[in-house]
Amino acid sequence: MRIRYSPIWILPLFLLIGISGWKLTGNRGPAQKEYVITHSRFERWHPLAGKLEAKNAVSLRSELDGLSKITWLIEDGTPVFQGDTVARFDPSELEEKKLNLARDLEMASAELRSLSLAQHPLELQRIQSDLRTLEAQYQEQISLRKDTAELVDENLLSSEELARHDLKLRELQSGIDGLKQQLKLTQEILHPALEQKAQARLHAAKTALERVEARLKNTEVVAEVQGTVYLPRIPIDSERRAPRVGDGLYRNQVFMQLADLTELEVQSHIPEQSLSEILPGLNARIRFPAYPDKTYDAKVSRVGAHPEGENQRYPVTLLLQEVGPELRPGLTAEIEVLEYVNEQAILIPRDWITYQDGIAIVHCQSKSGSSETREIQLGDGNPEYVIVTEGLAVGDILIQP
Repeated sequence: MRIRYSPIWILPLFLLIGISGWKLTGNRGPAQKEYVITHSRFERWHPLAGKLEAKNAVSLRSELDGLSKITWLIEDGTPVFQGDTVARFDPSELEEKKLNLARDLEMASAELRSLSLAQHPLELQRIQSDLRTLEAQYQEQISLRKDTAELVDENLLSSEELARHDLKLRELQSGIDGLKQQLKLTQEILHPALEQKAQARLHAAKTALERVEARLKNTEVVAEVQGTVYLPRIPIDSERRAPRVGDGLYRNQVFMQLADLTELEVQSHIPEQSLSEILPGLNARIRFPAYPDKTYDAKVSRVGAHPEGENQRYPVTLLLQEVGPELRPGLTAEIEVLEYVNEQAILIPRDWITYQDGIAIVHCQSKSGSSETREIQLGDGNPEYVIVTEGLAVGDILIQP
């Protein structure tokens, strides 16, 4: 077998190529990351928490005295028209009162008719009859006295007989005067007073019946406006929950709202130090935990002039710019108000900044291509980016530390 030998110069050539490749690879190293400075839009959002409400909502309250039991209640979220029945209360107690008051009214009416058509006319007739009787007796007594006076003049009777006639006439005249006075007082005072008292009882019975009838109407609650039914959480039996059939409600206790869901707003509160930042007209975005995948646009419409509650926070109202059938009053809202915008900001990532003795420093690429450190002044920022107010200009290139 014949052995072939390579030229001796081949081995040094391979060694030189390997060493050169190793040097080139080692000198290159990993590529450095760069960040080119440009003008960017910066937004600062102020977080708030709130609750969704209808801008135009009508509250329905119990109009019945005492504790009234719900016997029927429309379902939450039901759309209704004006005049639709939305709730009913137990009418049994009021219906019993109505029967009793109707009986009282009839008795008062019968009493007044009895006085005006029977008792008083009969009493006046009796007095007038007695008066006529006395007046006839008086005239008869005058005639008898005249005859007696003639007989006394003829000495046929003593003057004592004439005196007895005079006494009788005085008694009859006194009786006549008394009956005339009784007739006058009865006609002008007694009978009118009794009839007025009977009329007052009739009016009181009529008024009481009308009130019960009105309250009976209130046992059926109808929608005053068109809207969507919302049953709020209210205090019932030592807990807060939506009302339901069988619950007892007190007078003026709100148990339902009819909400116009075409205009919805979010109610929130801010501390005093935020009054200069949260202003009417600012844009906002709202998320509802019930629908976490969707964001709703809104605007700040009102900021209250006076603080409320124990914490003395100022009320803020945000009006939704869009609504959907899924939204309803009472939803918890997560709010972000766009309180500041800079369209020409110089922004850099926060993690590209280092600090030396409390001074912010970044690594920049110099004109020659080498790396240099530069002090910068920082302004506003968010969790990811911060505004540089001094130390950098558009076109500068940062090198990640």
